[in-house]
Amino acid sequence: MHSWKRGRILIADNDEEVLIALERLFEDHGYDTAVTARQDDLQALSQNLVDLLVLDDDLSGAGCVEVLTDLQHSSPRTPPTIVTYHQPPSRKVREQLSFLGVDAVINKCSHAQLVEIARHLLEHRPQSEFDCMT
Repeated sequence: MHSWKRGRILIADNDEEVLIALERLFEDHGYDTAVTARQDDLQALSQNLVDLLVLDDDLSGAGCVEVLTDLQHSSPRTPPTIVTYHQPPSRKVREQLSFLGVDAVINKCSHAQLVEIARHLLEHRPQSEFDCMT
């Protein structure tokens, strides 16, 4: 386990078990984390020096497209974003996410790949070459 903090990651998911698992995963890799299960908390937390957002595709019943659209309207800066899912989103949703600037869309159970994408996004702050589709 690393003892340094490499970036602050906000994890937003309405499944408490997923929140705990992802929080531990990122902390074990040396990242500082904050977690939320509520869309309302997301807006407040995202304005607080968050370096990366890991967002569930269906947070509190709102689709990730709606959540990200609201977030972009209310926040001057949206951090690099990874959308996680259990079931792959449709092509239309993927196109909308790409338009909204989402950096990656990945199965939330692909932990090694999720950490690698997060590491890449945090080290290379502009949008990455990850093609939003995993």
